This record gives sequence, C-alpha cells and structure tokens, in this order.
Amino acid sequence: PANIMEICLDYDYRGNRGYFLLQQLFLNIFRYGYCPIENSWGKKVVTKKVFKSSSKGSGEIELEGIRMEIPGAPEYTKDYFTVFEGNRWRIIDPRQFFPDPRYPLSRFQEGEFCGRREQIHINELRKLEDQGLYFNTTKISSASRTSPGTTPMRDADWNSRDTQRDRISPQTAWNQELSDARRNRMHIEEMIVMEIIPKDFELDDSDKPEDWLFSLADGTTIIRAEESPFTPRFPWEVGESYPDILAYISQGVMELSQPLADHLSFLFNSHMANVRKAINDMFLVDPSRADLRDLLDPRAGKLVRLLPRAYGQDPASVVKQLAVSDVTRGHIEDSKQILDLWQRILGISDNMFGQISASRRTATELQGVLKMSGARMKMGADLISSQCFGPLTEQMALLRQENMSGEQFMEIAGRSAAQLGVKPEEIMSGFIKVQRDHLSGVFQFPAQQGVMPTDRAQAAELLDKMLERVARFPFLAQVFDPVAIFKEEIRQYGMHNLEDFMQTGLQNQVKILPDDQVREMMAQGMIKPMGRPDERVRDDKEGLNIEGAVNGAGRTLGK
Repeated sequence: PANIMEICLDYDYRGNRGYFLLQQLFLNIFRYGYCPIENSWGKKVVTKKVFKSSSKGSGEIELEGIRMEIPGAPEYTKDYFTVFEGNRWRIIDPRQFFPDPRYPLSRFQEGEFCGRREQIHINELRKLEDQGLYFNTTKISSASRTSPGTTPMRDADWNSRDTQRDRISPQTAWNQELSDARRNRMHIEEMIVMEIIPKDFELDDSDKPEDWLFSLADGTTIIRAEESPFTPRFPWEVGESYPDILAYISQGVMELSQPLADHLSFLFNSHMANVRKAINDMFLVDPSRADLRDLLDPRAGKLVRLLPRAYGQDPASVVKQLAVSDVTRGHIEDSKQILDLWQRILGISDNMFGQISASRRTATELQGVLKMSGARMKMGADLISSQCFGPLTEQMALLRQENMSGEQFMEIAGRSAAQLGVKPEEIMSGFIKVQRDHLSGVFQFPAQQGVMPTDRAQAAELLDKMLERVARFPFLAQVFDPVAIFKEEIRQYGMHNLEDFMQTGLQNQVKILPDDQVREMMAQGMIKPMGRPDERVRDDKEGLNIEGAVNGAGRTLGK
C-alpha cells in the first residue's frame, strides 16, 4: 500500500502543477516569514463532446424477475467530463490567513479556530451551490446592498475607532476591499473552521465540542454551515523560514536582512550623488572681467573671452574651479564588507551561486566547501519539511483514503506488480488501476533529510564499481544481488522502465561451477546428467496415436 500511495501522491502533485505552487510557497516564506497552503479534495471538470446514451428510447424490461434498464441510442453531445480528481492545492495569501493568535504558527492546529479570506466569482458560487456545498447565494447581493461607500459594521470591527493617529481604519480597509471585489464582479468569501458545541447554537443535538465549517459572503450572508469535512482538523499547513515555537510569527529573510539592505542602499546612493556632483563642475567667476555667455555655452572646445577690465591681468584670477573632494570613495569597499556579512548571516556563499572565488583551490577543497555551505542550509530545509510538507502529505493520504469515488488509472514506470503489491492483471499498458482497497493503512511521512541534492552520475559510477567487484569475487555474489545492483545503476542514470526490456519468460539463476566441483558433486550424488530430451522417442511413424498427439509431441515412447 505504501508504494501505491506514493504513486497517488505523485499523481496529485503533477495534477496541481506542484513545482510552480511550491516555488510560490517558498517565495512567500522568505518574503513574509511564513506561508499557508490549503489542501482539499476536489475535481477538475471540463465540458467536451462525448458519446452518451440518449434519454430518448430508453426503458426498462423485466426478464425472469430481474428488472434491467435499456439505454437509449448513443449520441455525440456536450457533457461534463472529469479530467482530474484528487487533492487540490492553493497558496493562501499570508495577509488573508487568520489562525488563532493564542497559539504560535507552529502549533496553529491546536487552536480553537482558523480561517482565510479570498475573492470568489459569482459563477463559482452558483456552481458550488449546484454541487450542494453552498446555499443562499442568490441572497448575497440584496443582503450586502448599502449606500455607496459604506457597509454595515461587523461585530469584529466595533472595537475599532477612527482616531487622528489612524491612517486607515479596519472599516475603511474592508470597504475598499469590498469595493474592489464588486468592481470585478467578485464577492469576498470568508471561510472559518472553529470548534463549537452544536447544541449551544441549535445546529445539532450533540453537546460535545466539534469542528464546524462556516462560510460568509461579503460579511453579511452565511452560505455554508456544516460539520468540518477536513481531516485531521484544519485544511491548511504552514511553513516558516525561522520557526519560533514561543513566538506567534517569526521573521522572514527579507525582514532579517532589511537593515543591511538599507545601509547598502545608502552607501551606493551617496556615492552616486557625489559622482554626479563632481561631474557637474562649479566655477568661481568675476562677471566684470569675463564674458558669462562663453562660460554658459554647453558646447565643447569653448573659447572664453575676457572683458576690457581683465586685459593684462592673470586669467587664473578671473575664473577658478572649485575643488570637489570625493568623500565617498571608500563606500564601494564598505559595500563589499556588508555583502560579505549578508552572506554570513544567511549562510550562503559565492560558490552556491555557481561562482568560484579568485583563490587557488583543488577540486576536492571546492567540493568540501560546497558540502559545508549546504550543511548550513540543511536545518532550514529539514524544518520546513518537518513543519509543512510532512503533515501536508499525511493530510493528502487521509483525504485520498476517504474520498476516492472510483477506480483511477495512473501511469507508472519501472515498477513491477510484485513490487507494488498488486495483481499483475491490474497493471495494463504501464497504467495501474488504483482502488480504495489498495490504500488501506496509516501512513507517516518523515522529513526528508539531506545536505545537498545527490549527484546521480556519481552514484551511478559507484554502483558500477560495486557491480564489478561483486562479479569479480564469488563470495560477494552470495551476499549481494548483481541484478538488483544493475537495476539501481540504470535508474540512477534516469531510466526507470527497465521492466520493458526484461524477458517475460521463465527466468532461472544460472551459476557456472568449476569442473572439479562438478565431478565431486556427481560423486556424492548431489547432481546427475539430464541426458537427451528426446531419448527413447520413436523417429518413425509407427506407434503414433491420438493420446500422444494430445499429451505430448505426437510420438510414443519406445519399449
């Protein structure tokens, strides 16, 4: 089941364009310090022309007490077609995510509530109501219609008061967001999962705390209210760049490096301003002894004429250039030191950017430096994997176990039916027919640990040397499987469909023994010659019968 679950999760990852979404996830983590990702079960449905039985001409017949339906004639018509069913990912804007502030983000699943806000189109609301998930969607516009520029005050905003120190109040921000949504024919949907006692709100007879899901449109209309269908609690997971279990929100990489960035901008901008000042020359001129029109002429190769009062005097006393000293000459060197400090704080180096420093180092030394620099980033990668991706994959596994509506065909490569633990007839043309029975069990996904991405070419070379050693020494062949080593070597080179090149007939392990060992085993009676396979078989037509033709080669044994 674990192997099949991995195939299903890989199917979900590809169906969600996971590489693109994870890039945005990491971008938000380093930008804001954290980023939530939402996981839910859903379908991707498109409209296409398909062959479908027509309702015209259909009926029922009863034969020997069994009632059977007769489909109508097939017709080529437009209909909804499901192209994907599985876990659906969505990156949530960290500014629109509202966990319980009494718990740090690393423990937000323990909070009493958690919610998010987003804009949703009116057509999407109608589709969700047709699916039975939402209600009251036709009452949203009338309930939220107010005078221009105003909206009803919500309970959460009553404690907010406009003061002279407040530039934008919560009510003003809400009005602006709602106005932008209406301009785009959108609505603001606020979804929250909270732990309540249903009996206290007259929702159910249960008097035990349960998780319920509520959705609010435009702050006025409830469009969804039901028991939470998510497992285990909230359908979100959060990744942080520098998680702090004692703090509500941790700082991000941009916040950590902002003081250095501000100082670096000051050094560079001040140096550029001083250069511009030096380029624009400043002169001290006596206008009674020099013609200012010649000095103001911007063309090169100018000729400055002196007035009659300067005749016979030293021209240097008439026009003098003011000396401009470059006091920011050392700012560029200071910038290099700040960049070096920046790299030390973040744990990165020039080698990680593909640049080699101007020092003489051997290839072994350079490889060691890369491993050490990667080891500094190992903790951050392990923390994100443990905090976000591990629980996320466990959520995906639970939702797939509960919500698969039917069989799904998923492409596989390089994995036999025996390795997957399924029947050979359930794999057809490189596709496995996955059923809910294949996914039974409790799955846990540990954090992926590793200093740097493994070098597949180097691993393949190591396996090649290992295969050569095993083939050379017989005592190693008794412990290690040469075929398994060869398969893994080819997989490291990037080819995963080895089963397509293997013989499908009977396979036996053949072992060549020395002649002395064969004679000794024959003497002990451990082996014996097989003889000719056609021994004692007649070569003529005499003795042919139907029994021999059915059970053998058509020839009876000679007496």
